[in-house]
Amino acid sequence: MLDGIWKNRNDYVWHNEQEEASALGLKANYVWNEWFQAQERMAGSTAWDPGTLPVFEAEALALKEAILGAISLNLEFVIFESDSQIVTQAVHSNKKGDSEFCLIIDYICSLLRSFKNFEVKFVKRQANSVAHSLARAANSWARRSLLSSTPLCIEHLLINESR
Repeated sequence: MLDGIWKNRNDYVWHNEQEEASALGLKANYVWNEWFQAQERMAGSTAWDPGTLPVFEAEALALKEAILGAISLNLEFVIFESDSQIVTQAVHSNKKGDSEFCLIIDYICSLLRSFKNFEVKFVKRQANSVAHSLARAANSWARRSLLSSTPLCIEHLLINESR
């Protein structure tokens, strides 16, 4: 609620635009419900494949799997964050071609066209420490792991991010 009030204040000060209080309340209620539902799902997975894929191809495959996972969980509004600038730029440019990488990107783009409330954003690795730590830890786990609870290797990171 406070975030919405602060944004509304800034919109008024800088752009002379503001929303009605009732609209702010509805948005705050919606965001709260989304957050609460996400806490009940706290789902995740890791996977690794032996072999030597180029890093950007592996990053694209990871994004594809994340999108498919969100679809299987019936999530409606999802922001996928990747620290691979090559992948995020390729997705936003709707890169075409015949390479394996381009085929993966094309599939991702078709998924994003079908799920309009899914978004892919680039974030620096420092801002993506949870995913980076999970990727490192996955090397010592089973080839594919479904996470129904928070692994110890990222628990402290999640606590720090929630502050």
